[in-house]
Amino acid sequence: MLLRCMRPYPLLWACEENFEELAVHLIKKDPNVVNVTTKKYKETALHFAAAQGHVKLCTLLIENKLDVNVQNVHNQTALHKAAYNGYDEVVKLLLERQANASALDNLQQTPLFSAALAGHSSIVQLLIGKHPNLNSLNKRGWGAVHIAAINNHTDVVRILLSRKVKIKSGKAKRWTGFLGMLLNRGHREMVELLVTYEVRSNAGTNETLFWAIRRNHIEVVRTLHRAGASINETDDRSGLSTYQLALKEGSFKIAEYILATHNSSEMPEDALHMAAEVGSVTCVSILLNSKAEVNVKNHKGESPLGLALKNSHVGVVQLLLEKSARITENMLVYAIGVNKPGSIDCAKELLLHGANPSAVYEPTGQSALHLAVLVNHYECTKLLLQRGASCHHIDKRGRTPLHYMAVGRCTYALRAFVEETVGFRNIRNMKQLIHMKDQYLGETVLSSAQSYYPEFYNILKHFDVN
Repeated sequence: MLLRCMRPYPLLWACEENFEELAVHLIKKDPNVVNVTTKKYKETALHFAAAQGHVKLCTLLIENKLDVNVQNVHNQTALHKAAYNGYDEVVKLLLERQANASALDNLQQTPLFSAALAGHSSIVQLLIGKHPNLNSLNKRGWGAVHIAAINNHTDVVRILLSRKVKIKSGKAKRWTGFLGMLLNRGHREMVELLVTYEVRSNAGTNETLFWAIRRNHIEVVRTLHRAGASINETDDRSGLSTYQLALKEGSFKIAEYILATHNSSEMPEDALHMAAEVGSVTCVSILLNSKAEVNVKNHKGESPLGLALKNSHVGVVQLLLEKSARITENMLVYAIGVNKPGSIDCAKELLLHGANPSAVYEPTGQSALHLAVLVNHYECTKLLLQRGASCHHIDKRGRTPLHYMAVGRCTYALRAFVEETVGFRNIRNMKQLIHMKDQYLGETVLSSAQSYYPEFYNILKHFDVN
C-alpha cells in the first residue's frame, strides 16, 4: 500500500524507507529530483528523511543542494520534524548545516516548541542555545515552557526554567487558572516545580497562595512554604489572614498546616474562636496545646465554647470542656432547644461536664427538661432526670414538661420518664402535678393526655385516685 502511494515520488519513498542506494541512484539520474514535493502537503525528501531519523539520507540531500530550511504547507521545516520525533543526530546535522532554529510554522511555533511538545529534553538542550527568544509565544498564547508543562514533561520544563524563562506570560498570565488546569490533569509534580520557581524568581506569590487556600490545594501551600514564601499573609480581597480565610473556606488542612508551622503569637487574637465556630477539631487542639485561653471572649462577647455549641460541633465541645471551658446558664437550654444535628450530643456533653440540669431559658421560662421533652429526645431526657431536673417547673404558659409530653405525643421522652421514674412513681406529688392546669388552654396534664395521647393517659389515670 505504501509503495503504491509513493510511486509518483520514488525519492520521497526511498528517503522515508531509508533506501540509501536507491536515493543515490535517483539523484544521479536527475539532480533536480531533490526538489520534488508531495502534492497536498508540499513535503520534500528532507522532511521524510528527517522525520524518520535517517542521518545519511539527510546529509545526501543537503549536499545535493536541497534547501535545509524548505517548508511544507504547514510551514514546518525538516528541523521541526526531527525535533518532534526525537532524532538527536538529525537535529545536530541540520543545525550544523545552518538550519534555522527560529523558523515558524503556521502556529508560530519554532522547532523548540516541537521538542517541548513531545518531551525530548536532549533536543531541547540542543535547540535552546540557537533560539534567540525562549519567551516567544505561539498563536494560541503559549510558550514552549507552557506546552511542556501542559504535557507533563518535567525534564523539559526544568531545562527551560534554568534559562530563566518567563512563566507568567501569554495565556499563563492568568497564572492560577494555568495551575488549576495542570492540577485538573493530575500534574501535581509539575505544579510544585512551577510554584517553587515562582517563589525563587521573586515573581510574587500572594495570588497563588490565596487561590490555593480558596481551592483547598494543601500541596501548593506546602510547596510555597518549603520554597521560602510566607504563608501568613493578609488577603487584599477579603481582608482576612491566610488562617482565617482557610477556616472560612473550609480548607481545614491548610489552616492546620499554618498553625503547625507558626507560633501562636503570629495568629489572630480570635484564632481559637474561629476554629471553634467552624468545627476544626485539629485546629482547636493545636491552639489549646499552645496554651490558648479557653474562656477568652471575642469582640462580640462570645466564648469558643458558645460558638461551638451554636454550630453543634460536638468534637470541639468535647475538647473545650476537657480543658475546663466555662459553662454558662444558657448553654444547656440553647443546645437542647436549637434541635439540629449534633446539638443534643452537645447538650449531653454539657451535662456530663457539670451543666446545671435545672437551667431555664428566660424568654419562655422553659427548663432544659421542657425542651428535651419538646424535641422528644430519649437520651437527653433520661440524662436530665438522672441529674435531678425538676418535673414540676412551670414555664410562662403555666405548663410543666408533662403538659408538653401529653400534647406532643412525645413517645421517646415518655419512655425515658417511665424508665427513670419507675413509671412516674418516684415523682413527688404526682396527683397534684397531673391536675395542674396550664394558662394557655386551661387543660390539665391528665385531660391533655386523654385527648391527645391515650398511652400516656393509661399510665397517668392510676394516679388519679383518692
